[in-house]
Amino acid sequence: MTRKTFVWACLWLFVISFSARASSLKAVLGKLQEKSASLHTLKAHFTQDTLVVTGLSRKKHMEGEMYLKRPQMMRWDYFIPQRYHVISDGKKIWFYDEGQNQVMIGKLAKFFDKQLLTSLFLDIKNVTKFFEIGIQEGKNAFTLALTPTQTHIGAKQILVKVRKTDYQITEIKFTDFYGNQNIIRLSRFVYNKPLKDSLFKFSPPKGVEIIHLP
Repeated sequence: MTRKTFVWACLWLFVISFSARASSLKAVLGKLQEKSASLHTLKAHFTQDTLVVTGLSRKKHMEGEMYLKRPQMMRWDYFIPQRYHVISDGKKIWFYDEGQNQVMIGKLAKFFDKQLLTSLFLDIKNVTKFFEIGIQEGKNAFTLALTPTQTHIGAKQILVKVRKTDYQITEIKFTDFYGNQNIIRLSRFVYNKPLKDSLFKFSPPKGVEIIHLP
């Protein structure tokens, strides 16, 4: 084989591989959109492992329950190691720390990472507006690699694991520009169970310190 023929053969194999990945990505995104279109509410158990490498390296493990409801309502109740809540009605967002007896109140629009979490499960099309997406295929799951196209997104890359059997997202891994990582793993899914809108609102108990975020 001549050098020129070898180069063309390598180029052809690259084109075939690229086309196969593009086709696979389109198919997976299509399945995720179909799944999200069928969801009105979602409940799941989650674990969250945080690795901070800036300064003194440290790890933290948390667990709780997640609730989502269309269009952008969400609630994350942390029970381990302490009770902490992130609640949003789609406009406001509350961060309630029971141990500190403190609640911070802001606008959901200021927290892109929280909006991303609801979009991944309830409207994947929103995600494609802000990220370039690559795909890797494993034995039991696809992994979507999300690279931000907008500078205001505080992540270097986000990896999303999608189970092959039912196209359920089971893991989300955030990595920031300093190498800090945040991994959320999901299980015990409950689909379309009626959830009251009041679950996604928060009234601070008497005596709680209230901080309004800018």
